[in-house]
Amino acid sequence: MRENFQKAVRFALEKEGYKTNDPKDPGKLTIWGISALYHPIEVAKMAGMGKEVAYQYASLLYLEKYWLPNRCDLLPYPADMVVFDIAVNPGVKLVVELKGTWENYLWQRLAYYSELVRKAPYKLMYLRGWMNRTVELRKLVGER
Repeated sequence: MRENFQKAVRFALEKEGYKTNDPKDPGKLTIWGISALYHPIEVAKMAGMGKEVAYQYASLLYLEKYWLPNRCDLLPYPADMVVFDIAVNPGVKLVVELKGTWENYLWQRLAYYSELVRKAPYKLMYLRGWMNRTVELRKLVGER
């Protein structure tokens, strides 16, 4: 439901953070979770913006590239927020594979991260953050 988008994007942007350029991250420069690897034009634009303007720009990108294409407007709460956050991290590929209830989606997300680390052990350094994000999302959607 669209009225949940602001809550969902606020959560995602908080978790993604303003700006990172971790040399170990293949995503390269990332602003508000938007990666230069996948969105070079958008990141170049945001790099020239102030923090708050970039936040608003990123919010619109999330609406256009993640919320709407994953049909979150058509999903009931809290599935809309869970699907959106999974589309943002770890990605749309997992959204297509989701089965069951929104709570199962969170378990599938954790299983995905576990398998990802098994295949690419260098990503272990991100696992705690990914797991915490999933747990915090579960708490957030359970508050309503």
